[in-house]
Amino acid sequence: AVPVEQLPELFRLSRVEYSERRSAVRQSNAALEESQHRLADLHEREAPDIPFSAWVAEKQLLTAEVEQLERRLLDSYANLIAVVKGELDKLTRAYDVVRD
Repeated sequence: AVPVEQLPELFRLSRVEYSERRSAVRQSNAALEESQHRLADLHEREAPDIPFSAWVAEKQLLTAEVEQLERRLLDSYANLIAVVKGELDKLTRAYDVVRD
């Protein structure tokens, strides 16, 4: 239980917290609305002849394909590094044999 004399301060703090949260929600809503407008504008510029949902689905597919290509590229890069390290190791061992 909270002492009665602390209630006004708790109420004030609750109002401050409520105000801060309400402000944060407003900012989030404004940012979301801005993003939605930018996306709608982009759709209008890129593909006004297809429905918005189809355009978004196409963008999602393209994004997935790009991500898959990036993963394959990283795998190929890692494999290439492994091969190069192996070849350098062979050259180093061969050099050590010739040097000794």
